[in-house]
Amino acid sequence: MVDPWVNYDCNVEGEDLFERLVKFLSRADEVARSKANKRLLLEGAAAFHRKPKVGLRFLEEHGIICLDPKVPRPESLARFLKTTPRLDKRLLGEFILRPDMIDVLKSFLHLMEFEGQKMICDALRELLEALHLPGESQQINRIAKTFAEVYFATKPPEIKSQDATYVLTYLVIMLNTDAHSPQVRKRMYSEAYSRNLRGVNDGENFDPEYLRAIFESIRKREIVLPEEHQNQVGFEYGWKELLRRSRRTGSFTLHRTNMFDRGMFAIAWKPLVSAMSFAFANFRNDYMVQRAIGGFNHCAALAARFGMPEVFDYLIAISFDFLSRLPALANSFSSLFDERVVELLLRLVTEVIKSDELRAASTRRASSVHHPNHPQTASCAP
Repeated sequence: MVDPWVNYDCNVEGEDLFERLVKFLSRADEVARSKANKRLLLEGAAAFHRKPKVGLRFLEEHGIICLDPKVPRPESLARFLKTTPRLDKRLLGEFILRPDMIDVLKSFLHLMEFEGQKMICDALRELLEALHLPGESQQINRIAKTFAEVYFATKPPEIKSQDATYVLTYLVIMLNTDAHSPQVRKRMYSEAYSRNLRGVNDGENFDPEYLRAIFESIRKREIVLPEEHQNQVGFEYGWKELLRRSRRTGSFTLHRTNMFDRGMFAIAWKPLVSAMSFAFANFRNDYMVQRAIGGFNHCAALAARFGMPEVFDYLIAISFDFLSRLPALANSFSSLFDERVVELLLRLVTEVIKSDELRAASTRRASSVHHPNHPQTASCAP
């Protein structure tokens, strides 16, 4: 690599060829790492769903959370819970509202964008769209107190103390239940709601217009989990969530390179082979059968190029499985499974076994399918 550096990068008239190449290769590594991190993150989320403690241990062992010693553990855990989109919100609510998770709950709330909220009900709606609020009074009290502490720190002009924020938060939750629960027959009116809050705002009353705006907001739109929203409300939340995710994902980029071919092939080869196997076993059209066999050959060539012996072995197993089932298939489609098709199939097996790049990797598999006592080989014997 010294030649490009000397002849291009160090030449006043030349381009920075070596530097560009290094940046290009580094970007490919970065994409591969991002894919691996995503896979680990989803595995950790699945483990968290099965058992939260097991999931957290998995995430810590793989450096997904608590990686930076300068970041406190509650903050690192809260960021994972807040930013992982596939976590079950009901399980999240039960977990984060435990008494021993109070520091995580505070960190979780500090990640919410409460700055600039016009009303407390809008901030509370944002919170309860991120996690499910269980029905136990202790859990409701815990989230109301913690929310009041974080929300009042944003200095809302209509509220004069943290205690007033706590009471108003609790009453908003009660109002939401009163206005939308089918078990409540007699609904609360705006006047009754305002009376319950007299003198709460540090010895004074809240602005009547402020309370009326809160009441109307809750009455018109229930605070529930996003998946429980329906019709227009559900569409509005889905659209807002789509915009939020698009801002986080970054800009769309084009890549004219084969640097990612191996990773893409590793994901796609098994579904492709399954589809081609179905076509070979079920289609009656000679052209489609030949295309399927050609697809097998292409997969074998790619496996050789990318050094993937597991693909190579799988193709050999598929080929001999077809040979073992050939008599039954021939009885069903006698017009298709003639000598020419059998010859093409045997040619595929021959080409796969003859591959110079992966001959050593396939020796074990090839010897097993040629063993006299192997059941598949025995079924193909004349």
